[in-house]
Amino acid sequence: MPSGFEAYARIFHPIWVNREARWIRWSELAERNDQLVHPEISFWELVRPRDAGPWSIHDRDGINAVEGSLAEDLCARLAEILAPFTAAAHKCWFAVWEGWGDLPAELEALPKAEAPFSRRYVLFSGPLVAIRSLRWGLRFQSPSLWRPDDQAWCVSTEIDDCSTFVASSDRCIDTVVAESALESMRTSVEARGDFGPYPPRDN
Repeated sequence: MPSGFEAYARIFHPIWVNREARWIRWSELAERNDQLVHPEISFWELVRPRDAGPWSIHDRDGINAVEGSLAEDLCARLAEILAPFTAAAHKCWFAVWEGWGDLPAELEALPKAEAPFSRRYVLFSGPLVAIRSLRWGLRFQSPSLWRPDDQAWCVSTEIDDCSTFVASSDRCIDTVVAESALESMRTSVEARGDFGPYPPRDN
């Protein structure tokens, strides 16, 4: 995430529990495993019971959080929340990682935008409401990065991450965190990302 914004939020992607055939929130799984959801928690930390060794993984067969994409309905709701906090909702930028295996050939042939960390993206521009159009076949793919032309906010979803991060003003982030459809909390640009497994910090 870029630095320089007033505030940041982390949105936790829903977790699929195969044995129960339903989606749950991180807070529900944390309660089951006697864990506490905090801004730096990793999914791998979440699925370990508290008394497990620091590198042991709980039996997580059939328990998976969605990686690399925020669900379409949540993405659309986030776009609705963010729209009032930019004067450029009519012109936004959407960067989709070039490495998704099911990208159509015509997209693979387009020039790519390159990030400082050596990832390349297919870059789209359009109104914020076009966020729902990022699909091919039956699959929706949320952008890895998206922001309005005035850079009033920025949204980032790392391809191997189970969370989406938002950077903006204090008031905007307050609105994101208050949205009941999203499981989210405030974080900071210095916070550790969700790239476990690793032992949790003591503080």
